[in-house]
Formats: sequence, structure tokens, C-alpha cells
Amino acid sequence: MKTVDDGGDPARALTAAKKLVADRSVLAVLGPTTDATALASLATYDAASLPLIAVTPGATALTVLGSRSFLHARVTDTILPFYLDAYLRGTAKSRTVGIVDDRAADAYGWEISSTLANILRKVPLPAVPKVVSALRTDFGPTLDALLTGGADSVVFAGYHERAALLARELHRRDFRGASAAAQGVLDARFLSAAGDAADGWAIVAPAMDATVAPEAKEFRAAHRELFGAEPERYAVETYDVAQFAVKTLRSLSLKSRTRQNLATALRAGSYTGIARNLAFDKETGALVIDGSGVYLWRVEGGRFAYQGVASYQVSA
Repeated sequence: MKTVDDGGDPARALTAAKKLVADRSVLAVLGPTTDATALASLATYDAASLPLIAVTPGATALTVLGSRSFLHARVTDTILPFYLDAYLRGTAKSRTVGIVDDRAADAYGWEISSTLANILRKVPLPAVPKVVSALRTDFGPTLDALLTGGADSVVFAGYHERAALLARELHRRDFRGASAAAQGVLDARFLSAAGDAADGWAIVAPAMDATVAPEAKEFRAAHRELFGAEPERYAVETYDVAQFAVKTLRSLSLKSRTRQNLATALRAGSYTGIARNLAFDKETGALVIDGSGVYLWRVEGGRFAYQGVASYQVSA
């Protein structure tokens, strides 16, 4: 096992990819951690037929680029709105949903907001979509438009920094409806920036809390014994993928353990993990959607409180 740190920098990610590709002992790569670094390095891995298994990036573009060796080991950002829809119509019992598409979040914000709007249109459930310029820091006019449109719940399609701005505006106006977002807001910096205004926010994310989830009890104990610390977010998901890769490699004969053969075997294989089930489309490497692997979090008392498996759909 080898580790390379790209620091979240696309240029360094490309350098890291070239280094790993040049090392013929490397048969598969788990990572990188962001959309930008994955997109920057994917072609390099693909040219070498080196399996690249992404645990945390969510961009749909990664799946549609036509890579022969890429495996998307989490649901894409376009799938998360189905879980937001289930929360809004189920737990929150929303009647009209305000959707904030934050242009500062670029493709991520668009994928969340446009997909959710399409889902609600088919239900049908009234929605009030609002696009916010990346240059705007005052979310007052945005909220005015949502409330004028009758929104009794708000979904923010963007990242934690600007979610905090919206949260404070909602709090200032004593908004009592549901506030929700996807994994881009599951960040401690949202809590510190939003303060009390963060309380009550619901977040759907492809991340289990291995420190409390019953399914991860044995993993947590082993992690604490090995490292003397609680598992961080996405540790258990990465463990699942690593176990799947090792299991698949062992299924190949010694002579057939090549990068290309492993990539093919991974796409054809399956694995029941702790946090999610792993099975892939043989042509695209996209994760087979079965309702597993996405979890609900809620901000309570200034912390992210794990709620367990998120619902994938509710009856109309």
C-alpha cells in the first residue's frame, strides 16, 4: 500500500497520478478526494488502464467521460436530490419547496438544484427555484423571492461557506420551515460560521457516522485499537472499497493480476460493505443504485447528529 497527497490541488493530482502510473507495483488507486482532482487526473489513470476507484467525488461528469478503468463508488450528486425529495415530502411534510441554486458552487449546485426541481415537477410538488450569483453575499432578496412564492421549506444547493450566510438570514427572520442541503454542507466550518442558525438543518450525504452506527461497531473498535482515535468521516466507506479491491484481486490467478484485468473484474464484481453495497455498471463504472450508502444528518445543539440511513423515496 502506498499513499500520495495531492493537497486538493488539480495540478498536484496530475503529478501524483503520473507517479502512481509509473510504479508498476500499483494495481489500483483509491481516490482522489475531490471532483476537481479526480477530473484532472482521470485521463492519466485511464491511459494506463489503472483502476481508479472514487470514494468521495460526486460529479456526474466523471461517469460520463467514457473511462475504461474508472469506478464511481458512491452515488453521484444527481442522485442525492431523490433523498432530499424523500425528506421534504416525508419527514418535513413540505407543501412548497424553495430551491437556492448557488452559482458559486458551479456544477455541483446546478446538479443538485436542477435535478430536485425536475423531481418535484413530476410529483407534482410546487417549487420556487432561485439562482444566486456567485458575487452576491446578501441572501435577503433571495429569501424574499422564496417566501413570496410560498416556500415553507428551503433547499440550498451549494457549499458550506455560503450555506452559513443563508442560514443566518433564515434565522434572523425566524423561519420555521425545513432547511436542507446535500453533502457540500456537511462540514464543521458550516457550524462555526452559522452558529445557532445552523440548528435544525438536515443534510443527506454518502457518509456514515462510523462512531455511532451499529453496523460499524466492529470497524470502530478495530480503528480505535490500531490508531487510538475515532474513525473520521468516509473512513468506513474507504475501508469498504479497499476490502472490495483486495477481494477482487485475490479472485484472479497470479498470472492474470494485471491492471486491465483487475479493472474488468472490479466492474463485474460486487461486495456488501459496512456503509454501502458495491456493484457497478459494466460499461460506465457507475455505482448500481439500490438505496444503500446515503445517510441523513441533522444539526442539533451545534453539532452534526447522525440520523441513520436516508430514505430514497416516499409515495406521492
